[in-house]
Amino acid sequence: MIRQQLAEMPIQTLLDFAHVHELEVRDGIAKAELVELIAEELEETELEREWLDNHPIRIEQMKYDLLGAAAFSQSPPPGEEVSLPESYNETRIVLMLRDPAWAFTYWDLHDGTLQEFIDDDDFEELLLCVVEVDAHTGVNHRTTVEPVASFDIPVQPSDSSWYIHLPQQGTYYRIDLYACCGGRRALLAESNVVAVPPGNLAANGEDELAARADQILALSGLQKLDVATYGERRSQRLISLIGD
Repeated sequence: MIRQQLAEMPIQTLLDFAHVHELEVRDGIAKAELVELIAEELEETELEREWLDNHPIRIEQMKYDLLGAAAFSQSPPPGEEVSLPESYNETRIVLMLRDPAWAFTYWDLHDGTLQEFIDDDDFEELLLCVVEVDAHTGVNHRTTVEPVASFDIPVQPSDSSWYIHLPQQGTYYRIDLYACCGGRRALLAESNVVAVPPGNLAANGEDELAARADQILALSGLQKLDVATYGERRSQRLISLIGD
């Protein structure tokens, strides 16, 4: 698995990765040999286990790490403005977590693919299908992703991004992009999976924070000065002052 993904990357990206990780690479090394060298290094450092053991967002992160050096080497000179294209003319969708309650997704469609659906007399709309999934690790450290629930968001062909409210926390989500034609759905792209944290403190979290705050106040000497602290105790302090 890891060798196949390395083989799909440009050789310059692999060389940059080898340089960053101080791997000995001879001049004129063949790409296949370089792929094997990097794969062995990843296996020796047990990165392959992490690669397979975690959900897909970690896999995407590993790809970005490999590509980072190459992207940096192609950066423009300081002060030079760079104009980014509105579209890269490829079909894909990406999901990014903003916070436990909100996510941001952006997508791109190949011009030919989009136009083919628009020209179809039965074309109705594009849909974002927000899918809650159950991601767990099974045998051979392979991550299994199973849909749990979903809801749809209609979008226009001219749209390319959307903010999405996530109804559940402490779970996983992905986005499927569909084209609807004549009552049928055609899957255009499937996003990465993101892990959504619980978004709140543990049941005893507030008590632990209060205890730590009391310890800090005791060490700082503020308690002796009768200085109010945050939250409910601040309100109680104001009430007592008004009562006096």
